[in-house]
Amino acid sequence: MPRYAVFGSTITLANKMEFAGPHGMVHISEVTKNYLKKDKYYFVEANVQHLFDFPTYIVSKLYEEYHEDYLVVENNLNMSGGLFKSPSQSPISKAKNMKDNSKMINFST
Repeated sequence: MPRYAVFGSTITLANKMEFAGPHGMVHISEVTKNYLKKDKYYFVEANVQHLFDFPTYIVSKLYEEYHEDYLVVENNLNMSGGLFKSPSQSPISKAKNMKDNSKMINFST
């Protein structure tokens, strides 16, 4: 089986982005974000300006899934007649479980 060793600034950047991003999620540059279809993905800006000279983003989930979650919350609010939900079912509790409860995520150490 062949083995490869890859070196250079691109690999260094990829390693830094992997280290700075949350486990199990995709951390991308703004250039990559611009290539992706904005109606298909939901992007969260990563708060790691101290590591990079450019904005970076986390691909949170498919846009349809995010939109469906929003509609479920909106429908529940309309049906319940209020803004309060039980703690285990609240959107905030769900977001904390996903570690995605804000537009800006701080990954600093």
